[in-house]
Amino acid sequence: MGGKVTSPQDVGQSELVPIACSLDAAGLVERRGEFAGLFGGLLVAQERLPRELRLTFAVGQDGESAVRDLFRREQECCPFFSVEFWRDGELLVVTMGVPEGADGVLDGFAEMAASVVNRGH
Repeated sequence: MGGKVTSPQDVGQSELVPIACSLDAAGLVERRGEFAGLFGGLLVAQERLPRELRLTFAVGQDGESAVRDLFRREQECCPFFSVEFWRDGELLVVTMGVPEGADGVLDGFAEMAASVVNRGH
């Protein structure tokens, strides 16, 4: 198991990063669709913690780059997110973190994940 953490907090910039997304309305709709597809196809578990959301995907190493790419792009438009990846066999665990005051954003991701996964069962 190995991981990479990318975070504004890692470089001492958390106070400088606004809790905002740079995507326009069309971009938000498209991105939500990408996450819905990812959650519906590969998400096997989620755990909501204070200021963190841990998502577990059933994806082999061959599909990992697509998952990482989506979260990287999300971090580009929402730089207040921290994202950590680690592999556990055929599972890829992604932990999304936010600074204080941004828990509502993670709640939105958790609700979307739950609704997509529940719809698929």
